[in-house]
Amino acid sequence: MQMIRRKIILLAALSSPVQAADMLALRQAEKVSMTLTGRPLPSAMRKDYLAGKIPIAEIANALSQDPQFIEYFAQYWARTMGFLTPFQAYSLDVPGKGNIGGMSLAPEPTRFDPKYPERYNATEMAKVAAGMKTVRRISVKLCDNAPMVVIGPRGEDKAMVTAAANTSIGPGGQPILAGSAPYWKDILPLYIQADLACDDPTLKTVTPWWDPDTEVNSRYVKGTPYTIPPLVLERCGARLELCNSSGAGSNDVFMDHVNTDMMMEPAYLIAHTVAEDRPYSEIINGTDTIMTGTYASFMAKTGLSFWANFPGGAFDDVSTHPIFVTPNAADRKHYRIKRNANHAGILTTPAYQLLTNGRRAKANRAYETFLCKKFSVPDGAQPDPNDANPDLTKRAYCTYCHKSLEPMAAFFNRWPTTGVRNYFYETDIKLNDTGRFMGQEGKGANVFGKILAENESFGDCAVKRAFEFVNGRPMSILDRDNKLPAYVNQFKGSSMNLRQVIRSMVLAPEFLNPKGD
Repeated sequence: MQMIRRKIILLAALSSPVQAADMLALRQAEKVSMTLTGRPLPSAMRKDYLAGKIPIAEIANALSQDPQFIEYFAQYWARTMGFLTPFQAYSLDVPGKGNIGGMSLAPEPTRFDPKYPERYNATEMAKVAAGMKTVRRISVKLCDNAPMVVIGPRGEDKAMVTAAANTSIGPGGQPILAGSAPYWKDILPLYIQADLACDDPTLKTVTPWWDPDTEVNSRYVKGTPYTIPPLVLERCGARLELCNSSGAGSNDVFMDHVNTDMMMEPAYLIAHTVAEDRPYSEIINGTDTIMTGTYASFMAKTGLSFWANFPGGAFDDVSTHPIFVTPNAADRKHYRIKRNANHAGILTTPAYQLLTNGRRAKANRAYETFLCKKFSVPDGAQPDPNDANPDLTKRAYCTYCHKSLEPMAAFFNRWPTTGVRNYFYETDIKLNDTGRFMGQEGKGANVFGKILAENESFGDCAVKRAFEFVNGRPMSILDRDNKLPAYVNQFKGSSMNLRQVIRSMVLAPEFLNPKGD
């Protein structure tokens, strides 16, 4: 499907008249562009190329560093690693504090139950009234002309509070309890004014911090300001910065971006490492990562509990980098962020922990993804149903894989066990995270990443992945025999510069002029 899409766009790009002598050359340049970025050749570059101002090698060099290449290459890696569904950051658990969403939510207006009118005595209503003065968890109402931010309650609660404040009839139809009258009157404005009619003349207009482009619904023109009841504006601030967007539910555009950015973090790290000519080994042994401004805004505000829980403490940049110090939720640009020395490229990103369920799975996924190998048992080997040895490195049949896998898994002993919601790190300094792989031993995931990068198969696998990205298919046996060695030598001879290899692949004569083309 990907190759078909490339051909369709390529034909469209070539539809304008050019001289016959230029047609083949232009087709080759367009193929390079489509392969590297998934898009036709930029018009200015196309014009310069036809005028003979830039050679095709310069096109390949420029496009393999372009933001569109980073995005396209990252999408390839997201598919390769299995990062296909954005996860819900608000549902992640933090030790001793519950999930992040529950910790971050400001209270909603109290919901009254008419079955239990005795609950709403003076003492309890005083607490309700005090709570109503704090900032709120917002909701979004989709009016015809613009979205509206509200903090209003259910209609039945609104009716009960109105009755209690104006007629002294409380929930359940009985008179309100002694001493509670002032508090019913105190909370009434919130229930009346925080969710006005869509055409109310007192509504104000605001562009909220968490949806500056009005992406909340396709019915609205980009940039349409939200309408805001005055009381909501009073509680939430000029750009609603005091209110939490998590209450917006399915209309929470900010968290849609955060969830996607967290999922794409490993793939962006790989793509930036390649585009920036950094040693490819950094994808599994470097301490840097890539964050968007939106992702950083979440971490700086709502996700603070993540920082202290990381092995070795917070990221090195958390107190100094502008995207954390002065976060901007609308900032979609990418930034290189320094983490502490315990980190190991993508192996210690939140997404990698959530993708892999268990420490054995983390080790196995890394083995398969970056060495292009799979654990297997010899042909004819059979499990012994009577062997229940709890040590899988010694149990018959299991030992073939687990004698290597168990020591590899130990490198991740400080990192989260499960790939579902649990994001708990082991902070006990006495915990043993010494692992062993390929005859080398060390402590922590960062050491495992270094051992992987030094493995002979790491370069082979990097080239195979690059070839698959360029050609839309895995290497054949003939490719492995005739092309792989030269590309691997180039990779190793350039200090693991994979971009140079990719550039060579798209400039190869057999790629530009395939047989039968």
